[in-house]
Amino acid sequence: MKDNRERFIQDMLDTFDDTNAYQVSLFLSVFFGLVGLFYAIIAFPSILPYIYIYDTYFAFLGLSVFCIIGGIGCLYVLYGHYISTKHHSVHERIHYLPVAFLSIIPGFIMIMYSALVTAASFTFPISIISFYLCFYAIIVFIVAYFMVQKRINSEKEVYQKKTLRYVQWVTILLLVIAFLFILFLRGSVFEDLVKIALITIIVSFFAYQAARTLLASRLMKKMDIDMIDYQNLYHDGRLGEVDLSQKARVYIINDGRIDKSLNILVEFGFDRNDCMSAIIKHQPFYTFDEKMYYDLQFMNKLLMRLAYEDVPFQVEVLKNKDWEIDESYQLIEKHRFVRKKKADAKENDDEVKEKNSWLFNIVMSIIVGIGMILYGLWSAFFPVNYFKPVRWCSSEQIQTYYNEFTYRSTRTLYHLICIWIIFLVWLFVKPIQIWVSGIMEESIQTIWIAFGIIFVGELFVFPMYLKKLKAILQQEHNVHNYEKRAFLLFILYSFIRSLIKGWQKSLCMLIFLIVSIELAKSIYIFIRYIQHRKEVKIVKQNEEYEIVEEYDMQPIIDRLKEFKEDVIVLEYSDLPVNRYCSKLGGLPYLLEGENIPCDGNEPLILLAQINFDELKGKTVGDLPDHGMLQFFIKCDDVYGCDFDFNVDNPKYHVVYHEKVDYIAPLRQDIEYINEESPLYGEYRLNLSIQQVEGLSVSDFQFIDRLKKLCDDLLPKDFENNDGFMDALYEYVEFNENNQMLGQGSFAQEDSRGSESMLILLQLLSDETHMMWGDYGTCHFLIDKDDLKNKRFDQVIYTWDCY
Repeated sequence: MKDNRERFIQDMLDTFDDTNAYQVSLFLSVFFGLVGLFYAIIAFPSILPYIYIYDTYFAFLGLSVFCIIGGIGCLYVLYGHYISTKHHSVHERIHYLPVAFLSIIPGFIMIMYSALVTAASFTFPISIISFYLCFYAIIVFIVAYFMVQKRINSEKEVYQKKTLRYVQWVTILLLVIAFLFILFLRGSVFEDLVKIALITIIVSFFAYQAARTLLASRLMKKMDIDMIDYQNLYHDGRLGEVDLSQKARVYIINDGRIDKSLNILVEFGFDRNDCMSAIIKHQPFYTFDEKMYYDLQFMNKLLMRLAYEDVPFQVEVLKNKDWEIDESYQLIEKHRFVRKKKADAKENDDEVKEKNSWLFNIVMSIIVGIGMILYGLWSAFFPVNYFKPVRWCSSEQIQTYYNEFTYRSTRTLYHLICIWIIFLVWLFVKPIQIWVSGIMEESIQTIWIAFGIIFVGELFVFPMYLKKLKAILQQEHNVHNYEKRAFLLFILYSFIRSLIKGWQKSLCMLIFLIVSIELAKSIYIFIRYIQHRKEVKIVKQNEEYEIVEEYDMQPIIDRLKEFKEDVIVLEYSDLPVNRYCSKLGGLPYLLEGENIPCDGNEPLILLAQINFDELKGKTVGDLPDHGMLQFFIKCDDVYGCDFDFNVDNPKYHVVYHEKVDYIAPLRQDIEYINEESPLYGEYRLNLSIQQVEGLSVSDFQFIDRLKKLCDDLLPKDFENNDGFMDALYEYVEFNENNQMLGQGSFAQEDSRGSESMLILLQLLSDETHMMWGDYGTCHFLIDKDDLKNKRFDQVIYTWDCY
C-alpha cells in the first residue's frame, strides 16, 4: 500500500515520462531561456545609462536580470538532462524540472514584452508590468508549493494528469476567447486587458508546475525512493481510464535463472535490457490494461507460459487506486503459449507470367500514374473517414478510422500536411484572399469569422467523435442503408445546385469547409500521435504476430506406442502372379463350372484375392486360417459403391472358398477387364502377421482409446481445444497399411459407429498401384459375429477420398 506522497510522486513520473510533457518542458525551457538571455545581453548596455532617469528602464533592467538568471537555469537543465540520459536514470530528470519551468517565465515575458512594444497603441507601461509579472510568478510559486504540500499531508488526492487534461481544455477555451476578443475588440483597451490576462494565466501555470515538481523532487530525496524507469519499463495504459478499466502489473522474481525469464519475455515482444533491469531491481516490466493491446488476455497467456516454465512471478492489481498483490494468479494453469509470426495468407504464384509488350507497359504506366495523381489529390482534401457519421460505418471501418486517428499513419499525415499548406498559402498570400473573397462574394473578415466558428465547433465535435469510435469498437454495429441513400441523394442535390450557381464558388466553399474542419482535427491528431507513439510498435507487432499454445506431445506419443494389436498386413511382392496367390486385380481363382459374380448380365472384376493358406495355419482374430477370400466390384464411375452401406448392393460381392483346390482345372473363358478400375494393373501380395503400435487418428475409437491411455497427460476439455487437437493430429505417428483387421485409416471420417464393426479389408491409394478418387481409401466392413460365423454376404463396401 502506498501513501499519498508516493502516489503523488508516481503520478508526476507517469506524466512526464508517458505524456511527452518532459520533452515539451525541456524544449520550452531551452527556447525561452536562451531567447530571454539573448535579449537581455544585447539590450543591457543600451538601458544601463538611463535606469536612474526613467522608471520603465529600471523595470526593464530588472526583467533583463531575471532573463539572465533564467538563461543560466536553462543551461543547468540541459546539463542535468545530459547527465540523466548518460547514466540511464530517467526518473532523476524530475529534479531539474522546477528550474526548467522557472527558467521559462522570464524569457516568455521578455518575448511578450518585445511583441507588445511593437504595438504603439498599447495603453499600459509594458516594462513595469513585465517586471511585476516576474515577482508575481515568484509569489505564485511559493504559495502553490505550500498549498500542494498541505493537500498531500492531509491525504487529499493531487493528480498531475488530471491537471494537464484540464489545462488542455482551458487552453482551447482561452485561444477561442482570445481569438474572439482580438477579432471584435481590436484597437480598444479591452484588447490589451485580454492580452495581459492571457500572459498572466500562462505565467501562473508555469509557476504552479515549478512548485509541484519541486515538491515531488524534495519528497523523492527525503523518502529515498528508488523509482522505476517508467519511460522504458512501465506503461500506464492511457487507452483505459483508471476508474473504467482493470489493470495489473507483473514482477518476475529473480531466482537465479534470469536468462530463462528473459528469453520468454523477448519472445513475447518485450525489450531484453529493460526487462533485465526490472528483474534485478524487482520492478514491474509492464502494466497490463484490459483496454490495451498488451491487455489482460495477453498477460494471462504470458503468465501461463511462465508457470509452464516454472518461472516465479508476482502479480499486482490496481484496486482503489492502490496496487495490491493478487494471490489467485499463483494458481494459474500451466500452458506452453508461444508467440509466432502469422502465416502469410497469400500463396506463392508459381505460374510464369508472359512478358508484356513495351506499348502495353507504357499505357499501363500512364494509367497508373494518372490514378496515383487523382488519388493523391483526393487524399489531400478528404480524410480517411470522408466525414461519415459513426452510425453509417461498419465495424471494420470504425476500427480503421480509430487507428488512423490514433497511431501514426502516412495517409493521414499526408492529408493534414496538405491542409496546412492550403491554409498557410491562404494566410500569407493576400491576392489569393482577395480572389477567394470575390468568388465567394463575402468580405475577408466575414470569411475569418465563419472560419473561426467552424474551427471552434470542430474542436468540440472531434473529441466526441473519437470517444464514440472508441465506445463501439467492441460492439456489433449495423449499417443503415436508408440513411446512406438519403445522404448520397443530398450530396447529389447539393452538387447540382452548386453547379447552377457556379462551380468556382461551390469549389471554394467546399475547400473552405474542409480546411476549417481539418485544421481543428489536426491539433488533436498530432497530439494523439505523440501520446500513442509508444504503442505504434505494439500495434505493428500484434498485426504480424499471434500467440498460440504449443504442447509437448512426446509423452503422449510415447504412451500411445504402448497400444499394440495384431493385423494381417498386405505387402506388394515381386514374385510372379498366378490365379491361386494373394493379389490385387487380374483373373480370379475360379474352378470350371463356377460362375463369376455379376450385376445383371455385367460381370464384376476382381479387386482383391486373399489366400489364407499362405499363412500356414496362422491367423488373426476370427479371420479364417485357410481358404480364400475374394472381393469383386463393378467397373463404373464410383467403382460399384452406393455409399448407403447396403449389403444387398449387387455391384460388389465377397466370396469365401472354404478350400482352395490346387489340382482341379480353372475356368479359362474369363475376360480381364481393367477399365474404370481403381487398379493400375495386377499385383501379387505377401501376407504377414504384424504387431502394429500406436493409434490411428481417423479411427472412430481414437478419442476413447486416447482417454484410457493418456488421461493423466491430457489437458482439461481437450476435445474442444482446437490448438491441442491440431497438434495431436500433426504429431501422432501411425503406420498405415493395406491390411485386414486393426484400426482404420480414412480420408474423411470413420463411418463405423460400433466396436463390433471390424475392418475386413483396407486398401490405400498410392501413385504406383491404385488410386481411389483423390488419394482415398477403400474399406470392406463386417460385424464381429458375421466374421466369426463366416457370413461374408453381410460385408459392407465403401470408399472415400480427399
